[in-house]
Amino acid sequence: MSSGCILVTGGAGFVGSHSVIELINAGYSVVVVDNFINANHGSVKRVEEICGTSIPIYKVDLTNKSDLEDVFKKVMKEHNVKKIIFSSSCTVYGDPKYLPVDENHPTGGCTNPYGRTKFFIEEILKDLSRADPDWNIVVLRYFNPVGAHKSGKIGEDPKCIPNLMPYCAQILVGKRKELNVYGNDYDTPDGTGQKYWKEYTT
Repeated sequence: MSSGCILVTGGAGFVGSHSVIELINAGYSVVVVDNFINANHGSVKRVEEICGTSIPIYKVDLTNKSDLEDVFKKVMKEHNVKKIIFSSSCTVYGDPKYLPVDENHPTGGCTNPYGRTKFFIEEILKDLSRADPDWNIVVLRYFNPVGAHKSGKIGEDPKCIPNLMPYCAQILVGKRKELNVYGNDYDTPDGTGQKYWKEYTT
């Protein structure tokens, strides 16, 4: 018996596909929406193999206003959906004021457009919940999620490489010959940017 149906946007991507597995394992039925700019249909097929169930999937570009209205305004309103989990980012914290960073750390000191975008969406969601208390909103702030499913069938293999781990993985499987390190004058023992990586993982 299903615990309910959850729409997962970006469900073919790294975080989305792993979320879909956990939701199905928890008893939910899932519908996946993705534009496939940074993912492929194959990941959803592999999730279906892992879970032993078929998953409805729709190619939708959420930056297209009519697609966005079809998915959210029409569908959510018609079905009285007032629950949302927003996939945000640690970038909303900006440069850490203290370590380790926790949920009480100030936000808004974003150092790049990606972080500012996530921060603005969080603020919009806060306004929405203040204006209508019936909304139940959860914000998840990820710190460089990496890894693979224990089955080995899905992992991080984006078309556009956003961070270090996919580069390392591609070298290990022979897709890339070498890893280029940019910068050798950081204030670290070997001059690389390792200090910054450690700050965000402690």
